[in-house]
Amino acid sequence: MKWFALILQILCHIFVAYTQDCDFDYYPKKGGHYLFSTYYEPDNQTPRNDECDRKIGTQFYVKRSFNKGHIIIEELNYYNDGKFTPHIRTQLNHSTKKNQHLGFCKEYNEKGSLIRHFEFFTDPSGRRCERETEYLPTGKLRFIREFAFIRLSEIDSFHLNEHPPHTVDDFDYTSLQVPFGVHRWYNDQGQLVREEHYDQLTFYRQDAEHLLHGKFTEFHDNGKIKTQGQYKEGNPDGSWKYFHFNGRVYEQGIYRNNIKDSLWQQWDDQGKLTKESLYDYSADNPFAPVREKEYNALGLLVKSKEVNTEKQAILQEWSPQGKLIRYVRYSTGMQMNWNNADYREFEKNWYDNGQVKSIHNKRSDTSFVSYFRNGQMERLNIGHWYDALRKEEKTEWNIQGTRLLHIETSYGDGDNRQVIKRYYSNGNLAQRLATYNEEQIDFRYSLNGISYLKSKTIHQKLQGRYEERDTISGQLLLGNYDQGIRHGLWELKTKDSVILEKLTYDHGCVQAQTAWGYTTEDEKITWQRRANYIIYHQNQAPWENMKACIAYRDSLAHWIRLLNQTLEKNGVSPDFGKLEFQALHFELPHVYYRNLIEDGIKEYRAVQLLHLIDSLGWKWKAIQLSNGTYIGTIEFTGILNPAMQVKLLGEHSQFFYPVFTATDDPDGTMYPRSWGSPPPSAVVIQSMNPCYATVQYSEKGRSTNFVVYSNGAVEILNRTISWEAWKKLHEEPSPYDRDFYWRD
Repeated sequence: MKWFALILQILCHIFVAYTQDCDFDYYPKKGGHYLFSTYYEPDNQTPRNDECDRKIGTQFYVKRSFNKGHIIIEELNYYNDGKFTPHIRTQLNHSTKKNQHLGFCKEYNEKGSLIRHFEFFTDPSGRRCERETEYLPTGKLRFIREFAFIRLSEIDSFHLNEHPPHTVDDFDYTSLQVPFGVHRWYNDQGQLVREEHYDQLTFYRQDAEHLLHGKFTEFHDNGKIKTQGQYKEGNPDGSWKYFHFNGRVYEQGIYRNNIKDSLWQQWDDQGKLTKESLYDYSADNPFAPVREKEYNALGLLVKSKEVNTEKQAILQEWSPQGKLIRYVRYSTGMQMNWNNADYREFEKNWYDNGQVKSIHNKRSDTSFVSYFRNGQMERLNIGHWYDALRKEEKTEWNIQGTRLLHIETSYGDGDNRQVIKRYYSNGNLAQRLATYNEEQIDFRYSLNGISYLKSKTIHQKLQGRYEERDTISGQLLLGNYDQGIRHGLWELKTKDSVILEKLTYDHGCVQAQTAWGYTTEDEKITWQRRANYIIYHQNQAPWENMKACIAYRDSLAHWIRLLNQTLEKNGVSPDFGKLEFQALHFELPHVYYRNLIEDGIKEYRAVQLLHLIDSLGWKWKAIQLSNGTYIGTIEFTGILNPAMQVKLLGEHSQFFYPVFTATDDPDGTMYPRSWGSPPPSAVVIQSMNPCYATVQYSEKGRSTNFVVYSNGAVEILNRTISWEAWKKLHEEPSPYDRDFYWRD
């Protein structure tokens, strides 16, 4: 413990001992403490009775005197620039009498300042003790600590093996020292900041804080008491006080085995009472108060918490003027986490003018009601049980008394129903959303009462008839869905019912001119490169061969091109990456592919690779053997991502690296993702057939699912959000910090 600070000194002693002219060996000894061990002659039996010193000129550099093997004098000096200055000064008498001064050990720094002082003595019972005083480099006190030596006879059998015979000295003391007495700590200015009492001995090693027993005092930097109390066997016990910086009492109360008990009080720095807490050591939860009161600066009660005799927890709050503004009753036995709504059975709140603000009653049919300050009802929740069926109603109003929301819900026995009605501030119906288990029917209306949307979903997918009217132009869209995909007749009409567009879909397939064709060859190449980029980063290989992969790439290019056209019409310009494969570069170890290009018997891996490249229809280009490695390239037509490369080349793929052209990367190579600026727009094809594709588009940390049809029509999957709302959302800042993104 506290001898850790002296270890360097002991090691220094050992080093010096080995360099002395006289014969002093640290190891032939018996005892665990350096200064109280018995040292022997080289025969390991005869105790030393001599002096051991080393001189430089006529002055001592090291000097030790022994009596019956015990050190009685030890002097060590610094020697710098031909001058001697004290390092260690020790004098001991090894008496066993009671109340005796046994000696001291002082340590100095090279400037001659005392930095550590050990005083050894026996207490009234005859026990050897130590008082350690340490100083800062400025000469001011750092701490004063007292310790007691523990005898072998006092160690219990469980810890006895920790003290072998050679670590026990001639006086039966082990190496164990424990805090005993008073410990005082000082700040840099030398002011007392903490005082600990250890009035009870312990006979085994443990942390000092667990040995505290007796008075405890802590001080502010201004010298005034900060904390004052007492410990019992390492736990706060009895009366405790805490003080403000100005010396006024902040808090006081009683601890019982480290648990607050009875009345605890708090004051502000002006001496005004701010809180009273009553603890009950025998309560179900002794760590939380059974009663607590808080006061404002005027001394008025502002909050009260209490667990009554029925074990009901009651919380009350008052306004600064002393009016009751909140009353809460919690479930039986509730003592902790007073803000947890799950435990609230009843709550009532008032405005400061006395008007009721809200009432919450978990056990009542009217579970919640709230009011505006003018007395107008704001919200009402009602619920009833009919055998196993639960019915609930929720209604909200504005301050003028106009109903804004009405929800009717019923559930039980696997039957779940809900009708949500939303209203405009003029009282007109804005939406009627009816849910029956997995089926949902949505009707929406404009401010003047005109219906502009009718839809039905099953399992959150559009199903059946769909109607949508443009509230500005009056155009009406009529269509049909099957599991979220267009199916049946689709018409677009003017407000006068003039048909502008009429199409028939068959599960997404439409009999109409498609938009497959590219306007120029450059446009085709551009979208193929963008599809290459997506395929490379998806890193999947569901294709049987390169031909199938290229066909998938061409289809993908078509679908993202159609999506891009619609997004740009809506003011969004996706940032698709581009990528084109030129060749495969390889670096093949000669030891694995011996005689790949030379005559002679070829390594079996070389034979495998030659047949494989030939079967794929790829062509070897430049190849040479350099420093034990075949280096070159292979030309091929198509696209490879890492997964496809492994699929085609197998164990050989680890030696091949793609070479790109027309890439977005500045040096024409691909690198792993790294933290930085946002990535290009990401596209994932979730499903694809000749008639339509479902596409997930991601940008700025947000993802949206689209359906792209072969005739160029694009819509948000299941029309979960309008194009206008989606564009507004897209214009908002990213929900993530910049460093969230990866940069390709």
